Amino acid sequence: MDAGEPASAIPQLQMALRLQPGFVEARSNLAAALMTVGRADEGLAQFEEALRRAPDYAVGHRNLGLALARSGRIPEALAHFAHAVRLKPDFAEAELSWASALTVADRFPEAIAHYERAIVLDPRSANTHHSFGRALAGARRMSEAIAHYEAALRLNPRHAEAHLNLAVALRDRGEANRAAHHYREALRLNPNLGSER
Repeated sequence: MDAGEPASAIPQLQMALRLQPGFVEARSNLAAALMTVGRADEGLAQFEEALRRAPDYAVGHRNLGLALARSGRIPEALAHFAHAVRLKPDFAEAELSWASALTVADRFPEAIAHYERAIVLDPRSANTHHSFGRALAGARRMSEAIAHYEAALRLNPRHAEAHLNLAVALRDRGEANRAAHHYREALRLNPNLGSER
């Protein structure tokens, strides 16, 4: 599926499923496209159908978990993330999704182990370090948050949100000059970030 064109991908994916109803990757992509265009109920139904056809499809459990989390159904999402990791213990993205959902549910002590596991599985993921940094900042563990934002930026110096969040953390710690540098860099990389805060 072309990520930039989910609406135009829907009929193509539907055609593929008419020809091959058991093609769970296409069904999962259709579900994601439906979710993207605001047809959440249909998207959830397609994710569920993919898992009915392939209950051991770890990626499908993670995708359904993400859709449920976006719909505010965190307890159900957590169950699917856990199932995805049981099926595929080295699934870093599922660990990260699980950690993020636990953080949203204010279960930060549980989330820490999943963030740490995601980093062990994929230490070169700037997004994982950034997400863990945000969770640590939310728990007011600023030194650790800063370390993860800096790790994210070592891996991806163009990560605008990591620059912005690092700027906020440094400002809160009284490091105005360093904060200003990262804030300018965040806005250079993504001028829209200034209007989002």
